[in-house]
Amino acid sequence: SGKARRARQLTMEMESLLREPTQERVKRTLFDQNLANKPLPRTTDLLASNESVKTNADSRRPPSSATSTTTKETTASAASQARMLASEAKSIEVAVLRLYDSNTTCDEIDETVFGNHDESCAFENPLVRLNGVLEVRALFQLMKKSFWSFNIVRPVKVGLWLGGKDGEGAKLLLDFKVEYQVLPLTPKVTIHQFTHLTISLEGRVVQHKDDWSVGSLIENIPFVGTVLYPLKQRMLGLVTSSIGGVIQPRASFIYKLLLQES
Repeated sequence: SGKARRARQLTMEMESLLREPTQERVKRTLFDQNLANKPLPRTTDLLASNESVKTNADSRRPPSSATSTTTKETTASAASQARMLASEAKSIEVAVLRLYDSNTTCDEIDETVFGNHDESCAFENPLVRLNGVLEVRALFQLMKKSFWSFNIVRPVKVGLWLGGKDGEGAKLLLDFKVEYQVLPLTPKVTIHQFTHLTISLEGRVVQHKDDWSVGSLIENIPFVGTVLYPLKQRMLGLVTSSIGGVIQPRASFIYKLLLQES
């Protein structure tokens, strides 16, 4: 009886398959084959997929509080370094100005140069060029011995720029006049000087450059500086302006019109 029931069941299944449209039977057969042939996903693939989704989600998140804290710390560190360099520049300014005062002792010159200038500091003025802190120290010691007196004529104008090239923490500009006297009864000579100081990130002077005003040098020559030099300046100014008017007469004509209208 069991075999008969099994035979009737198979017969009914065959009849239902025969009654199903051929096209639908083919589709179902192909679908079953695809399911059978398609491999199941591996555990490593599922983990990699989950990590990819997590990474994409993290990239779309706003910056974390840790990143913001790091940025604030960097900004605070830069501000602190800038304040430190500004303070160092002020102390260097006071120290360097002492080098141009004959009342500064030899020991104070050594203290100033060795205490503020870098070991490989470069020095330059219109007459000499030096390399190394020892040569810079020797120059200021010689200057003290060569003049009867010299001192700064106040006020002193100061310019400070923080930042610069790699290794340059700040640039300091000192604008002042120095009054020199060679012998006790000789006339005093006043020179307008510009001192450029390059300060490293460690707060040391790596470059010391003195520029002298040519006009101030000429003005110290008797008669030439008081009479001929100003006269020469005025005459040269008239000549250059006349040449400019000849080269560009239209601009001169327009300028005259503007003056008349005003």
